[in-house]
Amino acid sequence: MQIYLYKFNKRPNSTAQPLPTAGKAFTVQLKDECSFITPVLRFSPDNLVSGVFSPVAYNYVQIAYWQRFYYITDWQYINGAWEATLSVDVLASFKSEIGNTSAYVIRSA
Repeated sequence: MQIYLYKFNKRPNSTAQPLPTAGKAFTVQLKDECSFITPVLRFSPDNLVSGVFSPVAYNYVQIAYWQRFYYITDWQYINGAWEATLSVDVLASFKSEIGNTSAYVIRSA
């Protein structure tokens, strides 16, 4: 599966998405028995250049196949490979749908 990793900061209630050119492409595998909302990606040691990959350099992921953006909530080093635990960024993932919606707010707190 092809993904793009980013270093991206945004406000909590923002639909902002990172620029496609700012990401770095990687090929990863899904960890067995993971969910669509909180998947776990496994980075094969063969795909990473030794000494160059630093998980702290990335905090955001785009999985183009699923058309979703995710926050990286945790990094783990297990059996010689990095695993990233993700959490879906609903606002960024559905930015176009949110922008095309018209709403009438009756009350606001």
